[in-house]
Amino acid sequence: MKAAHEQLLDAARKDDKATASQMMADELSWVHASGRVAGKEELLGARPTPPPHVEVEEVRTFDKTAIVTGSSRFEDGRQQRFLQQWINDEGQWKLLAHQGTPIGGMPAAGRARATPSAEGTAGRATMKGAAPAFSSDEARAVWKVDTQLRDAFLTGDVAAYEKLTSDNFVRIGPGGERQDRGEFLQTVKRNAGQSAGRIEVGEVSIDLSGDVARVMMTTWGAMPGGEEFAPLRLTKVLVKRAGQWQQAAVIFTPMTKQP
Repeated sequence: MKAAHEQLLDAARKDDKATASQMMADELSWVHASGRVAGKEELLGARPTPPPHVEVEEVRTFDKTAIVTGSSRFEDGRQQRFLQQWINDEGQWKLLAHQGTPIGGMPAAGRARATPSAEGTAGRATMKGAAPAFSSDEARAVWKVDTQLRDAFLTGDVAAYEKLTSDNFVRIGPGGERQDRGEFLQTVKRNAGQSAGRIEVGEVSIDLSGDVARVMMTTWGAMPGGEEFAPLRLTKVLVKRAGQWQQAAVIFTPMTKQP
C-alpha cells in the first residue's frame, strides 16, 4: 500500500498524468487544505505542486479498502496532515478520497460567526432535524450511527461514543492535531454537564464500499459551553464489524476562501 502511495506521489512530482490517472479512481474526491473539493478531472488538468516532504504515519487495511494518514511539509514551511482512502480495483490500488488540513492553522472558535447557507442532501439542517434522504438501508444505518456520535459528543456520553468508535480510531482535528480514541474520549467526557451546544450539517454524502463507508459533509455550530466554531469540512470513515458500524477515522478542515 505504501508503494502505491509513493508511486502516485512520484507521478505528481514528475507531472506524469498518465500514471496519475491510472492510480486515481474515477470518483476521486480531493479536499484541499482550504476545504475546497476537487475531482479527478480538475486535478489532472492542473499542474501539480506536491510537497517535497511527505511522511506516511499509518496504514490500515479493511478487505479492499486502505486508510492512510500522514503529514507533509512544503518548501515555504507550511505543514499539513492528511487522511486518504484507497480501494483495491482488481489488484490495483487507487486513490478514492483525500483530505488535508493545515497544522496549527485553525482559527479560534467563534472568530467567524457567519452562518453559511449550505445546501446538501437535505439542505441546511440541525442535528435534531430531519435526516437526509438516502437510497439504501445501509446508508441510513451509517447516518444513524453518525447522528448518535454527534449526540454522544454534545452530551458527554463517553460510553455511547466509545461503543461506536473502533479501538484504533484516529482523529485529525481542524488544527492538524492527531488524537487516538483514548485521547478524544477525554474530550467527550469534558462535555458532560456543559450547557447545550449545537451541530449543524450540510452537503452530506455517503459512499459505501462493502463494509467501509465514507461520510462527507460541512458542519458548523457551537461547542458544549456555547463557544461557536466556524464552518468545517469533514471526511469520516466508518467500518462495519460484527454487524455494527463504527467510526475508524475522521479529519476536519477549516473552510477558507483560498484555493
